[in-house]
Amino acid sequence: MTLSHAQGDCMRIGNRWRRRRQRSERRWRARPVVASAVVAAGLTTTGEGRRPSSDPRLIAEMQLSQDLDAAIAAAEGGDERRADDLLESAVQRAQRAGAHAGVLAALDVRATLAQRRGDAAEAESLAKYALAFALCRLGLPRDHPEVLSWLLKLARLYSEQRRHEEAESAFQRCEALCRPHALPSLLPAAHRALAVLWVSVLFWHGYFLVGRQRFSEAAAKLEESYRAALCAPAASTVPEQRLVILFHLADALHRLGRYTDAIRSADCCGPYHVLP
Repeated sequence: MTLSHAQGDCMRIGNRWRRRRQRSERRWRARPVVASAVVAAGLTTTGEGRRPSSDPRLIAEMQLSQDLDAAIAAAEGGDERRADDLLESAVQRAQRAGAHAGVLAALDVRATLAQRRGDAAEAESLAKYALAFALCRLGLPRDHPEVLSWLLKLARLYSEQRRHEEAESAFQRCEALCRPHALPSLLPAAHRALAVLWVSVLFWHGYFLVGRQRFSEAAAKLEESYRAALCAPAASTVPEQRLVILFHLADALHRLGRYTDAIRSADCCGPYHVLP
C-alpha cells in the first residue's frame, strides 16, 4: 500500500472532522452568555457570565481537536507512528474527562492508519470499539450514519481478510438498516451524509460480490449504487464516485458476457446520464 493512499484517507477524515468542528464552534458561539475569548481560553461561565470557571470536558475536547489536527498533519507527512501515538493518548485523556466529541473521528484515523500498514487485527479492534462507543456511550441509534459507517468499515475489513461469511452478514446488516431511510422521497436534504453512505454501502457490497465471482448479484448492487448516486441530495456530493461505480459495473457486466451493456456502462460517464 502506498503512502499516498494513507495520506488521502487521512486528508478525507481530517476535512470531515474540520467541517464538523466548525459547525460545533458556530453553535457554541451562538450561545449568548459565552464570549469568544472565554471559549478560546477553554472556560465556561455560570450564572450570567460573571464567574468564569474551568470546564475539564471542554478543555479536553479542545485538546483532542488540536491533537487530531497534529496527528493528521503527521500522517500526511508520512509519520504514521507519531500520528497513532498522539491519537491514542488524546482519546484516553478525552474519555477520562468525559469529552466524547471527536473521539470517533480520532478512532477513524487510527483504524485507517492500522489498515494501511496491514494491521487488520488492530483495525478490526478499533472498529468494534468505535461501534460499541457510538451505541453504548453516545447512545446513537443503530441506523445512525456514524454507526453505519463503522459497520461498513468492519464489513470491508472482514472482506479484506477473506472472512466471507462475516463480511456478507455485515454488508447485509448495513443495507437492512440504511435502506428504509435512503429512498429519495423519504430523505430530507439535511441527511446528505446518509444518502452518500447508502451509495457506498451498495458499492462496497457489489465490489465484495465481484470478488466472490457472484457477478449477477454484483451487477445489480453496482447499478443500484449508481442510480442512488444520481439521486438528490447524493448527486451533488459524490460526482467522482460515479465514475468508479461505472467502471466496476462494466467489469461485472463483461464477466457475465453482457458485452453491449458493459460497453454502454463504460461509456456512460456523463454526470447526468441515467442508465435506462
